[in-house]
Amino acid sequence: MSGEHLFSEVTLNLVAGPDGKIARIGYPWQEEGEVQTLTPQTCKAKVLCKRHNNALSLVDDVAGRFLKAIVNTPEFLRTISES
Repeated sequence: MSGEHLFSEVTLNLVAGPDGKIARIGYPWQEEGEVQTLTPQTCKAKVLCKRHNNALSLVDDVAGRFLKAIVNTPEFLRTISES
């Protein structure tokens, strides 16, 4: 088994704050209002074997480039349909 990110590493890095951490709130095991901070590196689980994890790497890379393109789209392109 390998350790893979539950969400793509690209996604986790994009949503991480300036300190490189992600806030996690509202999970059933957390106290009301409790905030837990994690780094993208700690958001891993052993779900797939190395072979299948490696096989999905290309898909993860393409999805990461797509997500970055969306996030980096200039504001005028995001609102063009409102005109």
